[in-house]
Amino acid sequence: MQCAAMPHSPTCRPQQGFTLVEVLVALIVLSIGLLGLAAMQTKGLHYNHEAYLRSAATVLAQDMTDRMRANRSAVLNGDYSTTSAPSDPGYDCANNFPGGNNTCTPAQIAKADRYAWYTQAQSDLPGGCTGATGCKICLDSNPTDSTACDGGGNVYSIILSWKEKDPNAATGFATHDFITRFQP
Repeated sequence: MQCAAMPHSPTCRPQQGFTLVEVLVALIVLSIGLLGLAAMQTKGLHYNHEAYLRSAATVLAQDMTDRMRANRSAVLNGDYSTTSAPSDPGYDCANNFPGGNNTCTPAQIAKADRYAWYTQAQSDLPGGCTGATGCKICLDSNPTDSTACDGGGNVYSIILSWKEKDPNAATGFATHDFITRFQP
């Protein structure tokens, strides 16, 4: 008996719907696609955070170059050079200079600027001012060498360093450096 002769017969119904195997294959394909989407989202968040920190380092470096350009006599005297954490001067030259006269010398302004900048870098960057290079401002006779800071020459290097989580690094953290150079 052929189904064309008796189309309404219960044994000759056309196949309808999906089989369980087809549904499972569709779920597996969908799951793989969603896992790929989640991985892309995670990578995107990581790259966005990395760009945010690099922008913060750029703003900090620009802040220090502006401070140095505003206090040229201290720059020429080498008062801004620092290769270690500056100590708290106990004043900020804007509000509470000892004696109440709010008058600072260029060297005192440089000391307050270095401390304020370093403190800001430590708060804005995760693990701020850590690693082999730390955060430093120095004269460098070879501006193409990123970490020399030999004290010679007339080009200043402003170096900011921070640590960030990186699952690809052996320790789980990667050290990032931002270096800018300028000639006052």
